Amino acid sequence: EMRVSSTRRCLAITDYDCYPECGEFGGIPNTAIGRCECRKVTTSEEVCDVTCLAVKPDFFIKVNSTEGVFVLARYPNGTEQQDVLSRSTGFKEYDVEVRKIQVIQMSEVGFVE
Repeated sequence: EMRVSSTRRCLAITDYDCYPECGEFGGIPNTAIGRCECRKVTTSEEVCDVTCLAVKPDFFIKVNSTEGVFVLARYPNGTEQQDVLSRSTGFKEYDVEVRKIQVIQMSEVGFVE
């Protein structure tokens, strides 16, 4: 079994369909992350050219034991934006290091193009 990250429900691995997430190339359910590892993945470099990369922020996650979990965006021009990540699970209160993350926009049926 695996706990599906989007619904938090447990499913048998054989019942989990990777087609909605991965499309025609398919994928393999990954119990550690609760979703599929797709056989073909589009990298950010394939989507975002040099002009796009020049303005693209880096994203970080920060856990604050009193205020919750925050997503921090740092832009190439030096500005920052911080927002509370609501309904987050899996973070430990004492895990207060700022960690770089990759943000992927998803929909009910997989990646949003």
